[in-house]
Amino acid sequence: MAGGVGEGKTTAQAWRCYESTASVVWLYAPEVALLSPPEMAATLAAVRTAGIAVLDDVGAPGSSGKWETPKVAMVISAMTARSGISMISTNLSREAFAAEYDGGGDGRLVDRLEQRPNRFVELPVSEVSRRATAVPPPDGLPPREDAAKRFLTLLQRVRQTELAQVMADVDSPAVLEVARVLGVRGEAAIDAKERAHDDARRQAAASIARLCGAWSRAL
Repeated sequence: MAGGVGEGKTTAQAWRCYESTASVVWLYAPEVALLSPPEMAATLAAVRTAGIAVLDDVGAPGSSGKWETPKVAMVISAMTARSGISMISTNLSREAFAAEYDGGGDGRLVDRLEQRPNRFVELPVSEVSRRATAVPPPDGLPPREDAAKRFLTLLQRVRQTELAQVMADVDSPAVLEVARVLGVRGEAAIDAKERAHDDARRQAAASIARLCGAWSRAL
């Protein structure tokens, strides 16, 4: 997608990723331009295996230059060779993009970007920046993310409770012996605590199993 600043390119890519369950590799072109050789190798490997690969802001300051341009072009080339979904955004026109990243003309890279099913889309210029007129998002997380957050928080608390019960179980013989020697509690009271502890452990394990089952069904 090629278009001016504020046309919604990044937002469109983000929504496409959000609506998918595939793994996402999101790259920012000026950061790609700074990668070391080992980092570049790892990035290319991630691009090849990602469910969705995104390269945002090609042509932004820092993403072009004698050393920077070849790195960004290398990632773009890897994205065109993928069979999965790839998305690239740039503020450059088709001609400017070709001049900077494809040797100044309709070379191999631009040809790949226009070869089906790939498309090089130039967005029409809006009279007013979409970013300036966008409606602010509502407070809080979207419903799906909010439900996930509540589930994970509850799961963490249950597991912490289970861990505490396990630690209490490990220390139980020592606690029982000290209590008996000091006469702090009667044996009946201690035995009742032991039974309550075992019941709490079973309840925690059952709660974890139910929560994990509900999460699996939701996915």
